[in-house]
Amino acid sequence: MKKNILAALLCTAATMAAAPASSEGIYLNSLLDTYEFHDIDPDFWTHQGQRAETIVESGEYLGSRAAEALHNKLGIGGATPESRGLFLAAAGLANWQFQQANAIVFGHEYLHFQYRDYFGYPDHYYLSDDGEEVDKGEGYLSALFTGHVGGTAFNVGPGNGKDPEKEILVKSAGLNWQMNYSEDWVRRNLRSGGNPLFSFPGYLYNRTKMFGYAMADDGGDPGSLEGDVEYMAHYYRDVMGIDADLDDIRLYSGLALLASPATWNVVSSMGEYITTGNLTMADPFFDAGGARFTWDVPTYLNAENMTLAPIAYVEVDGYVFGAGVELPVVGEGHHEYTMTAGRKWDHVSFQAEHSFAPDGGHTELQLGYDYNDHLGLELRHVQSSGESYRADRNNLYGEAVTIAGVNLRF
Repeated sequence: MKKNILAALLCTAATMAAAPASSEGIYLNSLLDTYEFHDIDPDFWTHQGQRAETIVESGEYLGSRAAEALHNKLGIGGATPESRGLFLAAAGLANWQFQQANAIVFGHEYLHFQYRDYFGYPDHYYLSDDGEEVDKGEGYLSALFTGHVGGTAFNVGPGNGKDPEKEILVKSAGLNWQMNYSEDWVRRNLRSGGNPLFSFPGYLYNRTKMFGYAMADDGGDPGSLEGDVEYMAHYYRDVMGIDADLDDIRLYSGLALLASPATWNVVSSMGEYITTGNLTMADPFFDAGGARFTWDVPTYLNAENMTLAPIAYVEVDGYVFGAGVELPVVGEGHHEYTMTAGRKWDHVSFQAEHSFAPDGGHTELQLGYDYNDHLGLELRHVQSSGESYRADRNNLYGEAVTIAGVNLRF
């Protein structure tokens, strides 16, 4: 195993070393970094998507471990199935609200800020429907209890005219970040053999957000648009000239949600917890003739189209390999192909991903070390070249960067 770990470390280090020196940067992904509303701080926003992953994943583990600790303290494992069902409902709801607030504030809303900052609107804050500013604390508490920050992510600035054909991504950035986070949750679940049961909102909340948002939007007239998804639907139809509407986004996001085995894995894991008290997600793989496999079907709202990104995974001797294609289902555009590989040992994990596009590509590498049950160290590398869907979503600034940080495991 030590040889395998060393090989993974060397492979990751070699790939990082191959990054273009002219654009390479090393960034400390500190959980203590904060943004004060109205500050002009472009450096803060450059890697917010990566910072948000660290914050939300740490919160995911914090919430799930707290639920587990309470489960053990109350002796729920030896209680009746009815008692476990009640505990799952209560603790699951509390954990859902907590993980929801983290994903909305640090992921969804802050990604709106990040993309607007990129396009030259650097003054950020929340503005309520009454025209009053909502401070950060109020916004977080509102997201904790209601699922939204009590206002709109508002941005002020002159604009810089950069990449005008991509500026619509400001509207879909939050939803795309949540979808990407749920995709990463699936990969963590596969390479670990099962995430903690009470981490389920990390997948279920973030994966259902696009479909739920689409169902809640009403597809109003261009002058009265409010929701992110109806903005995208209007843009596709009335600006891009695509023969599609809000119902198409509802259809494809709903079908993709149902077609993703992780959705049903979460449901079956809850049933298993009620029956047996098992605190780990059920085996995420299917078995057929000795082959272990599964798949995932995320959906994304890009500047020129909506895409499905189905990917198939197989497990071979503890390694998880994936191969997928991202293809337009609303609008037109190129196909993009993705290859992944990952593995988790006792304390070390790695994940490598590369997307191939006709005019570019995108690479992400992750190396993690769990120092103990409460603290994990991580090293990530992100780099892009040319044009690709995944680069626009995960590395809009186009920088090659190495990111070091910590994950909390309370």
